[in-house]
Amino acid sequence: MRNREIVKKLELIIGKLIIEPKQVGADAYQINNHSELIGYIYILEELNIFKEDMIELISYQAVYANQMRSIVVNKEIRNIYVSTINTLKLKIQGVIESSKLFQKEEKEFTISVKLPEYRYLSEISKFASDLDQAIALGLSADEVRTEVEIVGFDTGSMWFEVCLKTSVATTLIGRIIWAAFAFKQKQLEIEKRKLENQALELNIEHLNALDDALDNSVRKLIEAESRNIISEYNIPEDNHEYRESLVRSIKTFSVLIRDGCQIHARIESEENDEKIFPSFDRPELNYSKIKQITGEKAV
Repeated sequence: MRNREIVKKLELIIGKLIIEPKQVGADAYQINNHSELIGYIYILEELNIFKEDMIELISYQAVYANQMRSIVVNKEIRNIYVSTINTLKLKIQGVIESSKLFQKEEKEFTISVKLPEYRYLSEISKFASDLDQAIALGLSADEVRTEVEIVGFDTGSMWFEVCLKTSVATTLIGRIIWAAFAFKQKQLEIEKRKLENQALELNIEHLNALDDALDNSVRKLIEAESRNIISEYNIPEDNHEYRESLVRSIKTFSVLIRDGCQIHARIESEENDEKIFPSFDRPELNYSKIKQITGEKAV
């Protein structure tokens, strides 16, 4: 997850970390928003931050695992609960303030790119070259051409930010990545089908014919996608050079995605802008749109 995303989540959480235990007995204190507070602690656990500050409260499983909105605890647990929440608020505020000092403001028409988990510098170099080529190919038509530049890195993570300068370029790259996502999905399905065909022990001619048919379905998909994109962005249909570049761009992005690359809209983008790019965090949300792209019937 991008550090900007983490900070965004923390900004949403900090104002809701309010704990006001009410004494209801000699050694009994009621916490009326318990389930909400524990929910925020779950989020912090998922973000893998402040673990040491939460470990004592989490150790009381009867409290931590309790899903009731309101809970009654003794004085000892109340003190631990209050101390934990107050400590988290202080530390979250510190992280938010630090991020304002060290992170630049996002530029408009910026996309965030996550590198796959590489071990060697040579792999990062090849990735950067492939990404540069995929973007350049996708934006090579005169109608959409723009300058592309790296404008920053997300502090402490394997993310960097690329500015595409125009709305058209940003939406086009998003559209190409949708096509690459669908192309990758189709390739995986074809590979599975080919393995299933091999298990049928068919004669070689029949097997080759089936494989050729499957390969042809992949070619038809990427050809149809390139035609659709060219039409959507009012690029002349007789621009065969761009059509070839676009196909190469889709294929290159598909390989990068398969290797673990992620490409997202900028953090501060509008909800509609976020929909320009497929969801890498929840790929199941892409299913219906991929069905539309591949021409299959959505279930």
